[in-house]
Amino acid sequence: MAKRKIKSPTDNESLLLTLFLDLVDGEDLAEFLDHIGFDWTEVPPTADAPALFQAFKRHYTGPDGDVNADRPGEDLVTFPPIASAIIKADLQARHAADGEKV
Repeated sequence: MAKRKIKSPTDNESLLLTLFLDLVDGEDLAEFLDHIGFDWTEVPPTADAPALFQAFKRHYTGPDGDVNADRPGEDLVTFPPIASAIIKADLQARHAADGEKV
């Protein structure tokens, strides 16, 4: 009997899973999925987390079958809660560089 080869996740898939789990933990998943134009019709309303992750992964998978490593990051920095945190940190750094108290 031939052994079945188990495909290990790629680094990109692992990063995507980490993002997904962070969004779940932060309770921002639904808002982020709306932000990226996620197709909610891909998953039934009763879908569990693994099924939802597979649909999330398909959203970021290119025609070559590989997970795009750049798109999730681009979507993340334009996600309003993250974008505002980035702007705030940038402003604080600029004020600190100018010797101002924030």
